Amino acid sequence: MLSFLLAGQSNMSGRGDVNALCDISNENIFVLRQNGMEIAREPVVRDFPFAGAGLSIAFANAVHMMTGEKILLIPASYGGSSLDQWKSGEKLFENTVSCVADSFSHGATLSGILWHQGEADSLSLAHALSYNTRLTAVMGSLKKRIQEEAEKKDTLHLIRQPLPVIAGELGRYLSRHKQCIHYDIVNKQMHLFASGKPNCAVVSSKGLTDKGDTLHFSAESLRILGIRYASAWADIALTHPD
Repeated sequence: MLSFLLAGQSNMSGRGDVNALCDISNENIFVLRQNGMEIAREPVVRDFPFAGAGLSIAFANAVHMMTGEKILLIPASYGGSSLDQWKSGEKLFENTVSCVADSFSHGATLSGILWHQGEADSLSLAHALSYNTRLTAVMGSLKKRIQEEAEKKDTLHLIRQPLPVIAGELGRYLSRHKQCIHYDIVNKQMHLFASGKPNCAVVSSKGLTDKGDTLHFSAESLRILGIRYASAWADIALTHPD
């Protein structure tokens, strides 16, 4: 079984209309809950009462079809969160480490970190311009702590090395948003983060649409984005397998 961490803010959690598309959940795709694993169904990430459809089930289905492996999704994203809220020692960071540590008890191999965040940081020019530096620090700390927790549980073999990190561009429809005015800088910073790192990739948001609020991807676009994440992961993990 392959596991994937879902981290970031609302567009990773998903705010799509759960009734907009057909149900693609199946018995090979699971989600980690407090009481164990269950079949993944929308909303996968239940960070708020208004959580909606996301990208993760489409991603998981694509990876399952490519690998034949069962998939475990580890929800940790939180709507509205800034990058600084993901720093080591912060609540979101510590909760994420705990969730991944719990996943090892199910024998799943952590096979990637899926990251979509940055809308909150596009409000400030200073935060946008420093995004690469800060994301590099967050991911470095996160991978280090996860490895330490695995060593404590003697489950280091359940972490794929090197661990792929797949990030997604912010929606280009943010050009119409009145506050997220530095979104394009954040996108460029994300590409700088992935540049030169063979285990990192950034997926394009080209052609994807919002759900009418100029902030969140539509359910249809999230499905497409999930497949793009899967393709980027496969380019890393299946082209250069362990």
